[in-house]
Amino acid sequence: MATMDANQPATEQPTGVYQSDPAVQASKRTSIGLTAHRATARESVQRPPNAGLRLSQWWLVMCLIVLLLAVGILTVARTMDPDTTWETVNNPFSAWFGKPAAGGDQPEKAVINFADRFDASSPFLATYTEPDVFAAAVLPELGVYRLDVWPNYLGWSRISIPEAAAMELETTVAISPETPDAAAGIIGRFADKGDFVFFAVDGRGNVSVTQWVDSLAYPLPVLVSQAVLNPAGSTNRLRLDDNGSVLRFYGNDTLLAEVAAPRAETRGAAGIAAQATSSQSVTVDFLELIVTTPSSR
Repeated sequence: MATMDANQPATEQPTGVYQSDPAVQASKRTSIGLTAHRATARESVQRPPNAGLRLSQWWLVMCLIVLLLAVGILTVARTMDPDTTWETVNNPFSAWFGKPAAGGDQPEKAVINFADRFDASSPFLATYTEPDVFAAAVLPELGVYRLDVWPNYLGWSRISIPEAAAMELETTVAISPETPDAAAGIIGRFADKGDFVFFAVDGRGNVSVTQWVDSLAYPLPVLVSQAVLNPAGSTNRLRLDDNGSVLRFYGNDTLLAEVAAPRAETRGAAGIAAQATSSQSVTVDFLELIVTTPSSR
């Protein structure tokens, strides 16, 4: 049996004790054929993990958005009229933004009752002659409706739109340069030969309004007397706007006169007219005629 003397120096390390002396560790490693020191990994900077989303995670979000859009489109498609066209779908907000504001004063759309440029026989205005008074005829070769009026007479062609609460009559007129004293214009609220309102301009650019009552003529004031109208030999654009309560007369888009509307039963009765204001016969050409009424909402 082997024994150890108590006085024997302790040259061996007790069992279970870790030797931390580098020299001793190196000696032990070399005694068993290893290198004196064990190779260790190089020091490297340790960084925290990336806090942002990876590309794969973004793809997941995009797929979810596309899925939601597809579900929304399919839901809307189920509620649409099958006859809906792409023109309607192209601007889905047009019906919203196009609506007038509540209580807003939006102009009504006009319905063209008839329009004629007199390049053929007119279905609206007749050819008519009253000897030594006036003659009216369509001249397709010239594209005009011509009124020839004898001295000191007023001749007209009437237009009637029964039960029209409001109407607008527009025409382009030319007075012969040889008869600058001639007057031409529009008749409003025609009841009979002695009851109507005559809005006129003459070949010198003067404006006049005459209300006939029981065959008596009463001159009415005008807003503009001259300066906006062209002389005889040139054309003037005339318009009568009858809104049911007021008659407004325009020349070349300028308001010339404004008259309170006469009797309600004369609504929808209008016409075009020419007048010889002197001892000379006159010739007046109307190049077109357009009559409109407001559309019902």
